[in-house]
Amino acid sequence: MEKQIETNAVAVALAAVGVHRSVPFSVDAVVSKGRAIRIYVTFRYLAQSPVCCGELGCYVNFLGNRRTEVPNAIRKAIRRRRIPSVVVIANCVYEAGCRHSQLDFGPKQDHVVVYDESHFE
Repeated sequence: MEKQIETNAVAVALAAVGVHRSVPFSVDAVVSKGRAIRIYVTFRYLAQSPVCCGELGCYVNFLGNRRTEVPNAIRKAIRRRRIPSVVVIANCVYEAGCRHSQLDFGPKQDHVVVYDESHFE
C-alpha cells in the first residue's frame, strides 16, 4: 500500500545535503511503499542564472558528490528506524531563453530524469 508523506521535511533534508541557488527546486510529492521512498522533484532552470551544463549531479550536491547521504537524511526527516531505498524523479523545467554557461547545445527542452536507488548507494 502506497502512502503519501509530507513534502516539507523531505525538502529541508535534501536542501541540507546540498542544492544550487541558481536552480531552485521543489518537492512535489513523496510516496512511500514499504522501504521504498519515491521523491518527485521539480528543478527550474532560470534564464538569468545559467549553470555549467544540464547534468544535475554536477551542481546539485544531493544528486552529485553528496548523494550517498540522501537515504539517511530522508530516514531522519520522515522518522524511520531503517534507511529507506530512495528514488528521485526529477522534472527539469527550462525557462525561455535558458542557456548553460559551458556545455550548451542549443535550445533546452523540459525532461524527466530518474535516479534509482543504486544512484544513492
